[in-house]
Formats: sequence, structure tokens, C-alpha cells
Amino acid sequence: MRHIILMLVCLLVLARQVFAQDAATAKETGKASLEGRVVKEPGGEPVKKAIIELIAENQEEGGNYTATSDQEGHFEIHGIEPGRYQMFAAKAATISRPLSLLQRRSEIKRSNAPHAGGRNSDRPRAG
Repeated sequence: MRHIILMLVCLLVLARQVFAQDAATAKETGKASLEGRVVKEPGGEPVKKAIIELIAENQEEGGNYTATSDQEGHFEIHGIEPGRYQMFAAKAATISRPLSLLQRRSEIKRSNAPHAGGRNSDRPRAG
């Protein structure tokens, strides 16, 4: 699989400025925007339909945001709460169908691996 590099056209501004919006709107909302382009390395060919995820380091203050790149690899995310974020870009072409996992019952299997034994007691030791 080719490596995907996220080339940012604009930097994420987490203060009170918003790209693609005027200064008055930015001051009113206090939100940020992120705009960028996803390209393949080497060569810089645009990656269409890549999933871009922006995940807040502090989930209480920020949130998670997702965008999909267009035909030119371009994406935009608006309304971002100020804070620190991690950003990921991926394109998965190998998923063939959705998968749901439900826990219906628990099963414990014993292996032949060595294990430690012991006993736990709430009673104080006689001494």
C-alpha cells in the first residue's frame, strides 16, 4: 500500500481565527476550521475519498471531526472547538462488507501454557 501524506494547505488555528470565514464571524463563533489536501507519496497524486479524522486530545473540551477528501484530495472541516488535536488520514480499499460484533456468551479456554496459582483470602493470617 502506498504511503499517504497529508499536505496541509492551511494550518489549524485553534485560537479565535477561522480560515475561510471573515474575522467578525470567527470572533462570534470562537471556532476554527481546517482545510487541506491528501496526496500519495511519491508523486503528489491526489487521494480521493480518503477519510480524515481529527480527534481531540481532551474529549471533555474538544470533539472528534471527520471529513472525506474530494476528487482533488481536498477536504474541509469547520466548527472545530479550540484545543489540541491528533489528525489521521486513511484510505481503505480492502473492506468488502460491514462487520458487527456482539457478545452473546463468554467462553474461557484453557491453554497448556504455564500459569501461576495462588489463593486470595479476606481473612487475616494467624500469627
